[in-house]
Amino acid sequence: MPAQSKTSGPARVRTGGTARGSLAGFLRARLGSTAMEFAFAAPVLMLVLVGTEEVGRALWVQGVLQYASEKAARCGALASTACNTVAKVTTLAATYSDGVTLASTNFSAAPAATCGYQVSATYTFASLVPAMIPYSFVLTASSCYPL
Repeated sequence: MPAQSKTSGPARVRTGGTARGSLAGFLRARLGSTAMEFAFAAPVLMLVLVGTEEVGRALWVQGVLQYASEKAARCGALASTACNTVAKVTTLAATYSDGVTLASTNFSAAPAATCGYQVSATYTFASLVPAMIPYSFVLTASSCYPL
Protein backbone atom coordinates (compact mmCIF):
# COMPACT_ATOMS: atom_id res chain seq x y z
CA MET A 1 0.00 0.00 0.00
CA PRO A 2 1.43 3.41 -0.92
CA ALA A 3 2.39 5.75 1.83
CA GLN A 4 -0.13 8.46 2.70
CA SER A 5 0.93 12.10 2.66
CA LYS A 6 0.91 13.71 6.07
CA THR A 7 0.34 17.21 4.73
CA SER A 8 -3.15 18.53 4.47
CA GLY A 9 -4.62 21.58 2.87
CA PRO A 10 -4.43 22.93 -0.68
CA ALA A 11 -1.96 21.45 -3.12
CA ARG A 12 1.21 23.42 -3.60
CA VAL A 13 1.76 25.00 -6.99
CA ARG A 14 5.26 25.29 -8.27
CA THR A 15 5.91 28.77 -9.70
CA GLY A 16 9.11 27.86 -11.45
CA GLY A 17 11.33 30.26 -9.56
CA THR A 18 13.17 30.17 -6.32
CA ALA A 19 11.43 33.17 -4.88
CA ARG A 20 8.13 34.73 -5.85
CA GLY A 21 8.66 37.72 -8.09
CA SER A 22 12.26 37.00 -8.96
CA LEU A 23 13.47 37.66 -12.49
CA ALA A 24 14.65 34.08 -12.94
CA GLY A 25 11.22 32.79 -11.95
CA PHE A 26 9.55 35.17 -14.35
CA LEU A 27 11.73 34.04 -17.25
CA ARG A 28 11.01 30.36 -16.55
CA ALA A 29 7.25 30.81 -16.12
CA ARG A 30 5.05 29.25 -18.81
CA LEU A 31 1.70 30.72 -17.80
CA GLY A 32 0.33 32.98 -20.53
CA SER A 33 2.77 31.84 -23.23
CA THR A 34 -0.13 30.81 -25.49
CA ALA A 35 -1.64 34.27 -25.20
CA MET A 36 1.67 35.87 -26.09
CA GLU A 37 2.14 33.58 -29.10
CA PHE A 38 -1.36 34.46 -30.28
CA ALA A 39 -0.62 38.16 -29.79
CA PHE A 40 2.36 37.84 -32.12
CA ALA A 41 0.62 35.65 -34.71
CA ALA A 42 -2.84 37.28 -34.83
CA PRO A 43 -1.89 40.46 -36.74
CA VAL A 44 -0.08 38.43 -39.40
CA LEU A 45 -3.00 36.03 -39.74
CA MET A 46 -5.49 38.91 -39.99
CA LEU A 47 -3.40 40.61 -42.66
CA VAL A 48 -3.27 37.39 -44.70
CA LEU A 49 -7.02 36.89 -44.31
CA VAL A 50 -7.97 40.46 -45.25
CA GLY A 51 -5.36 40.54 -48.04
CA THR A 52 -6.80 37.38 -49.57
CA GLU A 53 -10.28 38.89 -49.47
CA GLU A 54 -9.07 42.13 -51.10
CA VAL A 55 -7.26 40.28 -53.89
CA GLY A 56 -10.42 38.28 -54.56
CA ARG A 57 -12.50 41.43 -54.61
CA ALA A 58 -10.08 43.12 -57.03
CA LEU A 59 -10.28 40.13 -59.38
CA TRP A 60 -14.06 40.22 -59.17
CA VAL A 61 -14.18 43.95 -60.01
CA GLN A 62 -11.81 43.33 -62.94
CA GLY A 63 -14.16 40.65 -64.23
CA VAL A 64 -17.15 42.97 -63.91
CA LEU A 65 -15.32 45.71 -65.85
CA GLN A 66 -14.40 43.28 -68.61
CA TYR A 67 -17.93 41.87 -68.85
CA ALA A 68 -19.52 45.33 -68.99
CA SER A 69 -17.03 46.45 -71.67
CA GLU A 70 -17.70 43.37 -73.80
CA LYS A 71 -21.49 43.72 -73.60
CA ALA A 72 -21.40 47.44 -74.40
CA ALA A 73 -18.97 46.96 -77.31
CA ARG A 74 -21.22 44.32 -78.81
CA CYS A 75 -24.28 46.54 -78.48
CA GLY A 76 -22.42 49.51 -79.98
CA ALA A 77 -21.24 47.45 -82.94
CA LEU A 78 -24.75 46.19 -83.66
CA ALA A 79 -26.00 49.82 -83.53
CA SER A 80 -29.45 49.00 -82.23
CA THR A 81 -31.71 51.76 -80.98
CA ALA A 82 -30.53 51.10 -77.41
CA CYS A 83 -26.89 51.76 -78.42
CA ASN A 84 -26.89 54.17 -81.35
CA THR A 85 -24.97 56.93 -79.49
CA VAL A 86 -21.83 56.92 -77.35
CA ALA A 87 -23.82 58.18 -74.35
CA LYS A 88 -26.22 55.25 -74.64
CA VAL A 89 -23.35 52.77 -74.91
CA THR A 90 -21.57 54.09 -71.81
CA THR A 91 -24.83 54.19 -69.85
CA LEU A 92 -25.55 50.61 -70.88
CA ALA A 93 -22.06 49.56 -69.78
CA ALA A 94 -22.66 51.05 -66.34
CA THR A 95 -25.85 49.00 -65.97
CA TYR A 96 -23.88 45.76 -66.41
CA SER A 97 -21.84 46.44 -63.27
CA ASP A 98 -23.20 43.69 -61.04
CA GLY A 99 -22.59 44.78 -57.45
CA VAL A 100 -19.94 47.38 -58.32
CA THR A 101 -20.95 51.03 -58.29
CA LEU A 102 -19.89 52.27 -61.71
CA ALA A 103 -20.95 55.41 -63.52
CA SER A 104 -21.09 55.98 -67.24
CA THR A 105 -18.04 58.25 -66.78
CA ASN A 106 -15.98 55.12 -65.98
CA PHE A 107 -16.44 54.04 -69.61
CA SER A 108 -15.39 55.46 -72.95
CA ALA A 109 -16.72 54.24 -76.27
CA ALA A 110 -15.94 54.98 -79.89
CA PRO A 111 -15.86 53.26 -83.26
CA ALA A 112 -12.33 52.03 -83.94
CA ALA A 113 -10.88 51.62 -87.43
CA THR A 114 -8.77 48.62 -86.47
CA CYS A 115 -11.26 46.45 -84.61
CA GLY A 116 -14.80 47.77 -84.92
CA TYR A 117 -16.45 49.30 -81.87
CA GLN A 118 -14.25 49.72 -78.80
CA VAL A 119 -15.31 50.28 -75.19
CA SER A 120 -12.76 50.93 -72.44
CA ALA A 121 -13.29 51.09 -68.70
CA THR A 122 -11.26 52.45 -65.80
CA TYR A 123 -11.97 52.10 -62.10
CA THR A 124 -9.95 53.17 -59.07
CA PHE A 125 -9.94 50.22 -56.69
CA ALA A 126 -9.58 51.12 -53.02
CA SER A 127 -9.35 48.75 -50.09
CA LEU A 128 -12.34 48.25 -47.82
CA VAL A 129 -9.94 48.24 -44.86
CA PRO A 130 -7.59 51.18 -45.48
CA ALA A 131 -6.14 50.91 -41.98
CA MET A 132 -4.68 47.48 -42.85
CA ILE A 133 -4.16 47.84 -46.61
CA PRO A 134 -3.76 51.54 -47.45
CA TYR A 135 -3.35 51.13 -51.21
CA SER A 136 -5.47 51.98 -54.22
CA PHE A 137 -4.81 51.26 -57.87
CA VAL A 138 -6.51 51.64 -61.23
CA LEU A 139 -8.17 48.68 -62.93
CA THR A 140 -8.71 48.86 -66.68
CA ALA A 141 -10.60 46.78 -69.19
CA SER A 142 -11.10 47.09 -72.89
CA SER A 143 -13.15 45.26 -75.46
CA CYS A 144 -13.52 45.54 -79.19
CA TYR A 145 -16.33 44.06 -81.27
CA PRO A 146 -16.10 43.89 -85.06
CA LEU A 147 -18.61 45.86 -87.11
